Amino acid sequence: VTGVQTCALPISSGFDHGDVMHIAFNMYSLFVLGTLLEPFLGKLRFGLLYILGIFGGIVAVKLLSPYGTFVLGASGAIFALMGAFLVVLRSQRMDTTQLLILIGLNVVMSFLPGIAWEAHIGGLVTGMAVAGLFVLLRQKQEQVILYSALAVMGIAFVLFIGV
Repeated sequence: VTGVQTCALPISSGFDHGDVMHIAFNMYSLFVLGTLLEPFLGKLRFGLLYILGIFGGIVAVKLLSPYGTFVLGASGAIFALMGAFLVVLRSQRMDTTQLLILIGLNVVMSFLPGIAWEAHIGGLVTGMAVAGLFVLLRQKQEQVILYSALAVMGIAFVLFIGV
């Protein structure tokens, strides 16, 4: 990034990566978590979760990092998928032990130098919140409330990050 910022920069940072290993780990995680979550959520909800996870990571970076910090990668969205999967499994009363270990290890690794722990935590919290809405508002008559809440969340994120 050369210092020239466009209005698309915060969004596009969620699709850009620093090196081949970075994108490889994120894409493998997307494949694994997507294979598990998308059939349960559906394509639209999965896509909304992913985008809101990017926004949540960006918001956390803006809130918790020094001014002007710039991060790259889809890790906020990947952590959102992990958080959402945890909520979905808990809502189905399924065992979450392995997922909690995976999330715990990833959170610990988030504090290694050069890794944006803020984006990871922001994505995780956002994923849990969005999945919580999905789980709580499942009935057909609640869909207007669900999508209105998601729209408000998305608009708030966009206004906060200045897109």
